[in-house]
Parts: sequence; C-alpha cells; structure tokens
Amino acid sequence: MSGAGAPDVEVDGTGLRVAVVAAQWHQQVMDGLVAGALRGLAQAHVDEPIVVRVPGSFELPVAAARLARSGVDAVVALGVVVRGGTPHFDYVCQAATLGLTRVAVDTGVPVGFGVLTCDDEAQALDRAGLEGSSEDKGLDAALAAVATAVTLRDAVAAGAASSSGASYGDGMVPARCSLVTLGVDDIARSKAFYRALGWETGIDMDDFAVLRTSGPLIALYPLTDMSRDAGDAVPAGRDRRIHLAINLASPEEVDAAVAEFLAAGAALLHAPEAAEWGGYTSIVADPDGHAWEIAHNPGWPLGDDGLPQLP
Repeated sequence: MSGAGAPDVEVDGTGLRVAVVAAQWHQQVMDGLVAGALRGLAQAHVDEPIVVRVPGSFELPVAAARLARSGVDAVVALGVVVRGGTPHFDYVCQAATLGLTRVAVDTGVPVGFGVLTCDDEAQALDRAGLEGSSEDKGLDAALAAVATAVTLRDAVAAGAASSSGASYGDGMVPARCSLVTLGVDDIARSKAFYRALGWETGIDMDDFAVLRTSGPLIALYPLTDMSRDAGDAVPAGRDRRIHLAINLASPEEVDAAVAEFLAAGAALLHAPEAAEWGGYTSIVADPDGHAWEIAHNPGWPLGDDGLPQLP
C-alpha cells in the first residue's frame, strides 16, 4: 500500500467497527505504526477503534482471529521483525504472514497487513510514520483494511440488489424466523415438557429433537454441544443457550438477507459459505449479541408459509 505505485486511498468507513492488534517489540517503531493506524482510521471516519497489544508478531494471528470473530468489520495487524543472525527472522515472518492471511480468508474479515519485515532497524524506522520517515505503514494498513471492508460490504449489497426476487427493498417479503434452537441440560426432560404442551415431535433422536408449532420450529439441543459448536462464532459472554435461524430458498436469498442484516447494524460472525451438510449458511448477531443463522438447507424445503418442511 505504499512506496512507488501505491494507490491514493480515500475511503469513508463511517459506522465500521475496526480493531487494531499490535506487537510490542521495537517500541519506537511500534509507537509510530500504532499512531499511524489511528490517524488512518480517523481519516476514514472510523470512531472508537479497539486497540489490543500482544508481545510479538508471532502472536498477531491468534489475536486477530479472535477479534475478527468478535463482530468487528476489519482488523489492522501491526508488528515489526528485524533480521538477525539466525533463521528465526524467516520463521516469524512466515508465521505472521500466513497466519494473518488465514484469518482473513477463514473469517471473511479484512486484515490490514502492517507487519514490517526489515533487514535492520533503520529500515523499520523509515517506514514507521515517524518524523523523518519516508513511509507510514500503519496508516497504509489501516486504510487498506477499511477500504476492503467497505468494498466487501458494498459488493454484498450490490449482489443482493441484483438477485432476482432476492432484495427486500424490491418487494421481497421479509424472511420469517423459521427455527429456534434451545440449548438444554436434559433432552429427555425437555421433550417430555413440550409434549405435555401438545407440541408434535417432527424429529426425535436421543440427542436432538425438533418440535412442530404453529410458528417457528423448536429444536432441542444439548447445551454442552451447542456451546462447543458455537466456538468462536458466538463471542464469549454472549448467550449461547438460544440460537435463532432463518431458512431461505436459495444461496442468493441468504446473501440478500445477510446484506439486509448488516445494513441494519448486525455484526457478521461467519461469512456466507457452503456448509459440510450440503447447504449454505452464515451467522450474524444483532446489536445485543443474539446469534442468527441465515441458511439455505436443501433437505428442508420451504412450504407456502415460508417455514421449513421436515423430512
């Protein structure tokens, strides 16, 4: 993003949530990188960025991964590795580069790469955005992250608008909440309770059940498994006992619904992608952290009422 041929990036990131994760080795250089990133975010109209510090560049990927899954729209990763007399330099540079790339690809959250890999400290200082520096890599990384987040957001919205019958703004009937998954401590006890209410069991297994109601289906799932399956998709401290779901007729409608949720202020926890079970799914969270899975499940076709029909 800098040096000869670098683009002149002007971007408006108003409303985006951005996290900065920075290493601590080489304090003078790092102070310049962090200050530059914050200048870049302010320039892009990003308010109140999260700033997290880790010991070194090797620790950047794991921290970036946790932040990316916490609901932020972009992450800026900053560090510096200076070549020494052993292969340590090569290993750390490779680990940071590949790790941060994996975070971006796996989560769908842009990661601005502001890790300096230099032959000596003079090179690092010249790129740190300090007085007398020729480059400001912290600012460049921040602007790259915000610009990519804006591009992805706009691309999803544009794709939703161009999908036939898949745009809520073009007369599409808003999707119905079709499934509520409850994390329970005792499946047998819970099934007995809901059967006593007269609710019909559509799927009945030892460790899973789906109940039919006049509205959304109710799924009963072991709480321990539910928390485990949520993993990093649902941030720590958020309620993992209840998951809400919308089932839609096609992957295109899933993309459209995700775009609508994001436009309304939801956080993207898991980008839309093909699922191991043959469907297409994404997870978002409302402003209070409640998780919504938006999915196309070809095994559960939708009825005229917009609710899934159990096999």
